[in-house]
Amino acid sequence: MTWEKPVFDKYGFTQFGWQCRTPEKLVLGEKVKIGAFTKLDALHGIEIGDGCDIAPFCHIVSFSSDSGKKGKVTIGKNVYIGTYTLIMPNVKIGKGAKIGAFSFIRYDVKAGKTVIGIQKKIGDINWQ
Repeated sequence: MTWEKPVFDKYGFTQFGWQCRTPEKLVLGEKVKIGAFTKLDALHGIEIGDGCDIAPFCHIVSFSSDSGKKGKVTIGKNVYIGTYTLIMPNVKIGKGAKIGAFSFIRYDVKAGKTVIGIQKKIGDINWQ
């Protein structure tokens, strides 16, 4: 099976069942898999590296109306993001990192690290 680049309709939905607000500010690497019902808010930019696998029902946002936080989200190559994960604005996730299902990511994740659950601060018990 060959990889197919997503095509966005006028509402930002793709043929794969995921959606992106401001798709012109989304930089998507090769062979990126994004699960159905995932929503990306690329208003301030989202960059996803080659070979990433993002499970269904995730949210990746470059702007949060709740906190007012904004900034580009950068996801390195070969990152796995589990289902129902929320990634907040201005976060960098390093190459080969793994994010467990139902996680809340609001701080950077170093390359190769595994993060599960709610990040409290860098270095807390959620880091393995």
